[in-house]
Amino acid sequence: MVASTPERENPERYVRIRSIDLGGCNYDINGNEAARDDTCKGVIRNIDVADSPVKLEINIVDSRNPLALTAKRIKNTGMLTIAFDGHKVPNFVRYGPILVKFLLYKKNIYIFYSCGRLGDRADVFPTQEETACKDAAQ
Repeated sequence: MVASTPERENPERYVRIRSIDLGGCNYDINGNEAARDDTCKGVIRNIDVADSPVKLEINIVDSRNPLALTAKRIKNTGMLTIAFDGHKVPNFVRYGPILVKFLLYKKNIYIFYSCGRLGDRADVFPTQEETACKDAAQ
């Protein structure tokens, strides 16, 4: 399901939704907020896992990083993604008083080359003899 809205408050509410009930069946869901088209993302590492989302925003989105729009943690790791306004990213970002190396964010897309389908990964097949996914064999 995709939901879009011009109101800034609505996506924050949508992201907090944890499950949805359809036809008597309860489904767990995860929401996320998509970045605007005129932004680019990057990654910083080794940020304290105990820092709250509010503290992340305070330490990144301020006058020392004038083009930074948002900062979000990648799962429960010490890595953050930061969205910047425009199509240029800096080499370093200030996180509080610290200057941290900033890397361009590259999303991994898995392709299993035997069948060529997106999302099929060779490392999840149970045996070496199995060289194609079940859908490709049909």
